Amino acid sequence: MNNQTVMRELIDCCSDLQKIKKEMNRNKLSPANRFLTDYAIIRASGTIEISLKQIITHFCCNSNVPQANQYILSTHEKMSYSIKYNDLLSRLKKFDSHWKTSLKKLVDQDNKRNMHIDRWNSLINERHQIAHGTVTNTTITINNTISYFRSAIKIIRYIDSVIK
Repeated sequence: MNNQTVMRELIDCCSDLQKIKKEMNRNKLSPANRFLTDYAIIRASGTIEISLKQIITHFCCNSNVPQANQYILSTHEKMSYSIKYNDLLSRLKKFDSHWKTSLKKLVDQDNKRNMHIDRWNSLINERHQIAHGTVTNTTITINNTISYFRSAIKIIRYIDSVIK
């Protein structure tokens, strides 16, 4: 991965998710497990958002047009990147249509393309439901959260390879 800051964030989140899983396995019937799963979903989706912002920020900071960089950074920082896959493609296109095309091509070449996209979208959907209080009885487990996050990492790696 080109962006080492993002790599550290992803590794830290994976470690946190494993710690949460370990804690939940100690007392499988604890009513707190639902809240730990919710936290894991928020932690994973937050790491996705931070990673996307960091990759784009790093690119902008290495550009040679300070005024354009300042504008992009100031508007980019306010944007939410807790977005579904197709919205991500649209957002990348606004920066550079090549980014969208290249990312789509890389993801489309992955033999687990649909799984990665579905998991990305599921993680984002769950996060939105938790954050907005609309989740009534989630069926996502800590194991789902970890596997969904691993798929998101795959897509983030593709993004990192596209945005240079």
